Amino acid sequence: MILSLIALISLIAMGILAATQSRWRSDLLEVFGEIFAIAGFFGLTAYSFLVVFWVSAHHKAEIINKEFNTNYTQAQVFFASDVIDTIQQIKRQRIEINGDLLKENE
Repeated sequence: MILSLIALISLIAMGILAATQSRWRSDLLEVFGEIFAIAGFFGLTAYSFLVVFWVSAHHKAEIINKEFNTNYTQAQVFFASDVIDTIQQIKRQRIEINGDLLKENE
């Protein structure tokens, strides 16, 4: 995540530098500089939203690992949280079915 932040900041800096220093070079460099700067700002905005979910995935992984005695990582929870929720739901249903079957046999 840190490398992505550095890359976005570098993209913005290169775009601003190319847009401001283009008077000695060409207009095409100015256009590319503006495009890079705008793309960097949009990327930085998206990055700021994703960081919140990345940090929350760390805390969610800790809670899941404590509750269900598993070893999920932050990346697994971030990218595949819906799969983890489905697996947990299947395990709950399996326990409920087994529990009901044992009660009926008694």
